[in-house]
Amino acid sequence: MPKAKINLLLPSDSSDFIFQPVYFLADSHGRWMNNHVIVSSILPRYKEGSLNDWYNDRVRYINRHLHDQLLAEGIAFIDHTSTFLKGKYKVKHYLFAQDGLHMNAKGKDHFAFAIRFF
Repeated sequence: MPKAKINLLLPSDSSDFIFQPVYFLADSHGRWMNNHVIVSSILPRYKEGSLNDWYNDRVRYINRHLHDQLLAEGIAFIDHTSTFLKGKYKVKHYLFAQDGLHMNAKGKDHFAFAIRFF
């Protein structure tokens, strides 16, 4: 199975390509009866420009579908939208490293706090 490029979403990536890991989890979940699988949402990224707007819109779309698919399969899903976004579109830039994609130390603290009950 090809590895999905979750950190680098491209306009040419099909939904089937992006969701391959989810299909794998759904197919394998029954074999992991003694394990608890948790999937984290894809994080937005902080960067100026229209490509960033496209990326964050695609992230929201994928996260909605991840939630629905995983819920149907009985797999836990953590949506970090409220942790990393102010409102619908404004990214909390102070939680990201300078590259605008990866979390900085404060972002990692927020991430850890969000998953503390899982």
